[in-house]
Amino acid sequence: MVAVYCECPEMLERLGPPLSGVEVAWAEALDDFAAVLPGAEAGVYCTPDYMAEDSTRLRKLVGASVGGPSCVVVTPLSLGRLQLLREMDRSWFQVVWAEEVADRLLAGLQRAGWHRDPLRMLANRILAAKRRPRLQVERALQIACGLDRPDLPRRRRAGGKFPPPP
Repeated sequence: MVAVYCECPEMLERLGPPLSGVEVAWAEALDDFAAVLPGAEAGVYCTPDYMAEDSTRLRKLVGASVGGPSCVVVTPLSLGRLQLLREMDRSWFQVVWAEEVADRLLAGLQRAGWHRDPLRMLANRILAAKRRPRLQVERALQIACGLDRPDLPRRRRAGGKFPPPP
């Protein structure tokens, strides 16, 4: 099931066709969205005017439980939103521009649905955190979850503690 919150009737019409074969819990109010999101596989947060306050609101909703689902943010493309959303933590959110929703929404929902594997979800969120744990913990999570993060520094193997990356 996908939880959907949408503020704008015009954008809501765009969401209908891509979600036609998906079980959806439509939420007209943010409180309703917050209530159905924990039981959903993923969430869609659709707004015509995405701002920094929306990021804070979503972090609170999604971060309420460690095993909670990720969300897809749907908003019209603009330079300001592009700059704001580029900085957003991608382990919690995916972005689909409103102009591309027909082609990209389902793929965004699939990427946002990885929380079903709790270990993989925890690893993604720890690896994406601004304050990272010790490198050994990062490397162990990468290996255990099959995550290859080339942007993370690697230490030389000391005493054979970790197998080489696959």
